[in-house]
Amino acid sequence: MKLKLLVVLVAICSTAVEAQHKSKFASVKWGPELEGSKKGSITDFLGYDDNAFYLSAYEKSDAMIEKIDKNLSNPLTITFEEKDKATKEKYELHSRGYFANKLYMFKTNVDKDTKTTTLYAEEVNSKNMTSKGKLKKLSEITYEKRRDKGGFSIVYSPSETYMMVIESIPTDKEENEQFNVAILDSSLNLIWRKNLELPYLNTLFFRQKFIVGDDGNFYVLGKLYKDKVKTRVKGMVNYMYHVIAYGDNGDSKIDYEIKLGDNYITDITFSRNSNGDIISAGFYSKKGLSSVDGSFFLTLDPITKAVKASNMKEFDMEFMTEYMSEKDEKKAKKREEKGKDDELYQYDLRTLVKREDGGVMLIGEQFFINYIQYRCGNSYCTRTDYYYNDIIVVNIDPTGKIEWAKKIPKRQISTNDGGFYSSFAMAVNRDRLSFIYNDHKDNMDMEKTKRLKNFNLSDRNGVVVLATMDDSGKLTREILLDNTETEVIIRPKVCEQFDDDHMLLFGERKKMEQFAIITFN
Repeated sequence: MKLKLLVVLVAICSTAVEAQHKSKFASVKWGPELEGSKKGSITDFLGYDDNAFYLSAYEKSDAMIEKIDKNLSNPLTITFEEKDKATKEKYELHSRGYFANKLYMFKTNVDKDTKTTTLYAEEVNSKNMTSKGKLKKLSEITYEKRRDKGGFSIVYSPSETYMMVIESIPTDKEENEQFNVAILDSSLNLIWRKNLELPYLNTLFFRQKFIVGDDGNFYVLGKLYKDKVKTRVKGMVNYMYHVIAYGDNGDSKIDYEIKLGDNYITDITFSRNSNGDIISAGFYSKKGLSSVDGSFFLTLDPITKAVKASNMKEFDMEFMTEYMSEKDEKKAKKREEKGKDDELYQYDLRTLVKREDGGVMLIGEQFFINYIQYRCGNSYCTRTDYYYNDIIVVNIDPTGKIEWAKKIPKRQISTNDGGFYSSFAMAVNRDRLSFIYNDHKDNMDMEKTKRLKNFNLSDRNGVVVLATMDDSGKLTREILLDNTETEVIIRPKVCEQFDDDHMLLFGERKKMEQFAIITFN
């Protein structure tokens, strides 16, 4: 498989234009400039095959799937049609996906006469980007009240052996949490479907994440409040998390309770390791949900329910003050001397990277939004500022011990744009993590800058940074691209690693779009 992918990528890179800037860890080769639209853009990476990449996109109010060939050119699109031309039935777009080497548009239809909401899959011919014509029914929900017609979530197993459809069925306030699960094979044929009920009121339990394994077993992460939906009651933490493991086609269930005493779990995720164990990790705080004090990690045996490893660790002062200005660092140390806790503010857990030995690496990013009202004429207007700042990496060994925690400094503040050019793209390559993001060129010399400058998108000061972190936590930052060398601005949120050594890069400016392939050395 690796050899096959390499052959494809040699073909991709041979027709592209190589970027001028030289990097120690990666090279960039651009495809041709493409005409885009001011009122449209790429929104997500869906998948790839030997011939092309597939992405979700939009233009004005139209939702599309876009295909880019191996030379990063010749875009072809298919647009979602709300009304079937033959039957006149109306549909809503649920999602777009690439599953088991096939391209799909998933759509829903509400039948008011039968009071049903149905999920369908429409296969797209990936060669000419046209519909194959037939809709395949995947799932159906019956509803009683117009205000709640139910909904669907779709999850793939790691090797795409199974697709899981979660049906969020309408329930009354006094009822327990219920949902249906349908497991489909790689051809979207139903294997089994079952109604599942949890012993928790649906008004107090909130499902947050599902995963399904290649063995067909599936898992639910949810947040359970005690008596009311409040974070704190009488000064005490009022919620806990549950990971619920289902086996035997949904007939067997193990429910794990996750709580950290008087500490607040501010962010949590879970997965399975190579042994089939459940691993859960995240951030916690002593004060509340808006700050982070440390990380936690646990490994659970899904058969015996035993906790194989469990640990939580407060971040040390060295990590807390890393890349702070001298003035801010002194303030933090004074607070510590007075016995006051110093916590990180507003960090979101972006992803969990599994180590081969059973440990994990947590990747977080400082993210928050500020709304500012101001006078505009005789009324008030609202300005929305988006903050995407430092990245944090926490390396945890299989016992739950933090081996190291490091920051990657960045400052990205933008207004009324949803953070269009902000955040980062990440790749895992051998024993390194690679982060790609837009920055101000002066931030490359932290000793000189002292305080981080806001990222810049101009030709004069804008750069794309490649920050590389090895397995010891050593950070190397270098300029991957200078904005004077490119006609587009990189959009990190829609860039995607698609195999061990390569990432698809995307940039745009006004009506111009351009793709590139990054090869990690």
